Amino acid sequence: MVHSSLDYLVNCTISNLKYYGNSLNSGGNSLANAYGYVHLYMNDVYAEDLYVKNYNSLFTLNIDSSIIIKKIKINRVFGISSDGLLLYTSYSEGIKPQVFEIDDGSFNNFIFEETNSQITAIIGTNSILQLTFKNCIFKNFNTYNTNFMFLSLNNTVIMDNVTIDEYHVQKKSNFIESVSYYQPLNILLNKVTISNFTNIIRLLAAFTLNAKITNSNISNKMLCLSTKCDDKYALEVLIDFTAINSDFSIDIINTTIDGVKGGMN
Repeated sequence: MVHSSLDYLVNCTISNLKYYGNSLNSGGNSLANAYGYVHLYMNDVYAEDLYVKNYNSLFTLNIDSSIIIKKIKINRVFGISSDGLLLYTSYSEGIKPQVFEIDDGSFNNFIFEETNSQITAIIGTNSILQLTFKNCIFKNFNTYNTNFMFLSLNNTVIMDNVTIDEYHVQKKSNFIESVSYYQPLNILLNKVTISNFTNIIRLLAAFTLNAKITNSNISNKMLCLSTKCDDKYALEVLIDFTAINSDFSIDIINTTIDGVKGGMN
C-alpha cells in the first residue's frame, strides 16, 4: 500500500516484482493500493495464485492517485465479494481524473465465484477515471454475475490492441456498463478482439455515450450443442444507450461484428 497525506504528492516506483499469493484460507491478496495524492509506477510485474475477498481488489485507487504499469503478467486469480476483481476505484477530488494504465499486460485464468444477486465487475469504478489498456490479453475468465467493466461518473476508457478471449458469465450480464446519468462514457476501442463468450447481453450499455470502435473484431465461434442454450452465445444488442444528452457520438469503422441478434437501441 502507498499512502500520502492530502498536502504532498508522492511519486513511487516498483520494479521487478514477483508475488505469489496466499491460500484460500488466509487473507485476501492485493498488488497495489494507492491512497491520497500518489502516483505509482510499476514495471515488470509477475503474480500468480491470488485470492481476492472482502471487497478488496488487486489494484485500488482513491482520491487523486494513479497507477501506471509497464509489463505485467497475472496467472490464476480467485475472487469472491469484491466490487472489482482486478481494479476498484473510489472517491476522487473531481479536479482531474484518477489514472490507471497498463501497457503490455497478460491476465489469465480468473475465477469470480460471486453468487448473490448484486452485480460485480472485473473492473469497477466509483470515481472520475481515465482507464487505458494497451497491448493486453485477457484469457479464460469464469464469473457468475459480472460485468467486465462497471463504470460510474465521468469515465474515459481506451483499449488499444487488446484481446479478450473466453469470457464466461453464468448469469446474463452486460460486458461494459456505465451508470453515469448525465456524464458521458467516453470509450475508444482500437484493434480490439472479443471472442468466445457466454451470456453477454450487451457489449456497451450507457445512458450517455461517446464511442469509437475501429479495426476490431467481435465474434463468437462457440457452438450451441443443446436446445436449452437460450442463445447464450449471441449478443442481444451491440450498443444500448439512452442519450440523456443530445451531445453523443458513435462511430464504428473497419470492424467485423458477428453473432449479434440486434444492433443498437
